[in-house]
Amino acid sequence: MARPMLPHPITDNRWVMARRSAGPVFQAPGRDRHRFARAGRSSAVRVCLGGTFDRFHVGHEALLRTAAEAAEEVFVGVTAGGLAARDREVEPWERRAAAVESFLRDRVGFRGLLVVRRLTDPMGPAATGDYDAIAVSPETRRGAEAINRARADGGLAPLEIRIAPHVLGEDRLPVSATMVAQGRVDRKGGRLRPVRVAVGSTNPVKVDGVRRAFAAFLGGLALDLVDAHVESGVAEQPRLQETMRGARERARRALAAVEGADYAVGVEAGLSQDPAAEAWYDVQACVVLDRAGGSTDGWGPAFRYPDWVTRRALAGEMVSEILGPVADDPRIGGTTGAVGYLSDGLVDRAAITEMAVRMALVPRVRPDLYEGAPVARGDGPTPSSR
Repeated sequence: MARPMLPHPITDNRWVMARRSAGPVFQAPGRDRHRFARAGRSSAVRVCLGGTFDRFHVGHEALLRTAAEAAEEVFVGVTAGGLAARDREVEPWERRAAAVESFLRDRVGFRGLLVVRRLTDPMGPAATGDYDAIAVSPETRRGAEAINRARADGGLAPLEIRIAPHVLGEDRLPVSATMVAQGRVDRKGGRLRPVRVAVGSTNPVKVDGVRRAFAAFLGGLALDLVDAHVESGVAEQPRLQETMRGARERARRALAAVEGADYAVGVEAGLSQDPAAEAWYDVQACVVLDRAGGSTDGWGPAFRYPDWVTRRALAGEMVSEILGPVADDPRIGGTTGAVGYLSDGLVDRAAITEMAVRMALVPRVRPDLYEGAPVARGDGPTPSSR
């Protein structure tokens, strides 16, 4: 079976929110939850799965619940030897195997035939065995598809692929053994350290806007914001398409620059044209990346410059250089911003940055709706209500 990999949020299609209290209430994902039977058989089936199951956590629980549903037999391959190797110390095989068996028997109440064996071959018995379904996490689905290709080559029927939901912790990122081992989260997804957010700018106004947005997004969890001097890779005064590209590059470079970052944020301001009104507007783009490879983006509100400012900006001058002398503020880009001066304090740059970041975070608030998958929820507090 496929070797487990680090979860990939947002682009994955199964989600569940972790809770501090008892484990999440499982709701089988997808519309085909009962289509796991072989022709001529009842809905009870033989299911196989594999994994390392190191630092047994709620993500593992979701995977095992997916496997056990309507099954009469479950085979669990627990990786051993080189297949279990990681860049950290992995718990002994006996402890990991015991955790799997204990959860299925004592927590799930599985009373069918349970077989837990060492797994040293990536495909294990799934490629040749008499099974009906295979349970996988979203990131290991390709491994299951490779197993089905091997079965087809051997003249065997394909396995129904059951995809377990990802389990999100209080930081709204997938719970993983790596994060548990590093002491960032507990096995239920509760946050143990401040959430580290890398900001692709040293501008204090931008950093403040990011802080405000993440404070609201994570419901009061402790934050550790780290600013990083990175280049955007685009022109000093970018246009619309370049603006989003610059935001993405800032986020990417910040994530690489800040060790242990959970999130990285890139914000870039640029000019956008409304052809119908023959007008140009200042707009901010934001990209939010995370430790697990997820990416979301959004746009902030737009405001219009005076035409004479726009003409000079389109000719290549920086807006801060144009309005700085007028506002008698040579550091206007790092204080109120052009919008603060033009609106006489009605709006400031930090507020616009905050809104851009909030818009980029929207898909992370209800990712199940963006992916069209059901979500299993537990009984504890959400990050916004704790």
